[in-house]
Order: sequence, then structure tokens, then C-alpha cells
Amino acid sequence: MQKSDLLWSLYLSEREFIQHHENQRTNASNILAAIAAGVMVALGTDKLSVEVSVILSALLIALGLFGWVFCSKLYALMKLHAERSYEYLAVLDEDIAEVQISEMKKKASAKNNEKFSRFKKIGLNKIWGWFHLTIMFAGIIFLAINLKSFAVYFGLL
Repeated sequence: MQKSDLLWSLYLSEREFIQHHENQRTNASNILAAIAAGVMVALGTDKLSVEVSVILSALLIALGLFGWVFCSKLYALMKLHAERSYEYLAVLDEDIAEVQISEMKKKASAKNNEKFSRFKKIGLNKIWGWFHLTIMFAGIIFLAINLKSFAVYFGLL
């Protein structure tokens, strides 16, 4: 096996890991969002006892926090695999001078940044993170409302 073939295989392997982690993040977020939606619907009805509402609110907070931590960890893993793949690509770029991979990447990035300059600074990981933190904040709001009802119900207020 030639050096360039090995490096290309390693590069592709790292890129597959990135895709795997992205699929995990998407699937986990979908599952957590579905559960959170069900919990919010249940909390939106007036048919639950105050105790159950407090428990479901706490569950919503836990779901949002777990989703945020999970997505952050997957992002760190994706960055690890991306950095590895970039290193393999850099060595390939040095070995195959006539192709100039780095120059091609720079040109493509410049074109993309020009077309989508508004979104250049917003990382997808931030969007996923805020999605899960929004679920957590909704849980905090429901908890605050339900704790007040809990206190009134038991004569504490």
C-alpha cells in the first residue's frame, strides 16, 4: 500500500466517524424532542396533579440538559475526527504537489463564506445546543409555575 493510499483511507475513515457522530446527534435530538413535546403537551393540560406537574417539569429540565451535554460531547468528538482528517489531508497536500488540495479548500471556503456571510459565524453546534437549552428553559418555566401552584395548594403561600 502506498503512503498516499493509506493517508486517503485514514482520511475517509475519520470523515465516516464525523458522519456517524452527526447521525447520533440527530437521532438523539429527535428522540429527546419527541419526549419533550409529549411532556410539554401533558404539562399544558390542567388534568395533572401538582406533584406530577413538578416531576414532569424536572424531567423536562433533565432532558434539555442531557441533550445539551450529549450534543456538546458529540461536537467535541466530531472536531477530533475533523482535525485528524485535516492532518492526513495536509500530508497528502505536501506529497501531491500538483493537486494543491489546501488551495482548493481555501477557494471553496471563500466562495461559500461570500454566499452565506450571514451564517458564517453561527456554528451548527450552537444551534443544536440552543435547541436543547430551550427545552431546559421551558422546563424551568414550567417548574416555576408549578412550584407556585404547589405552594398555594399546600398553603405555603
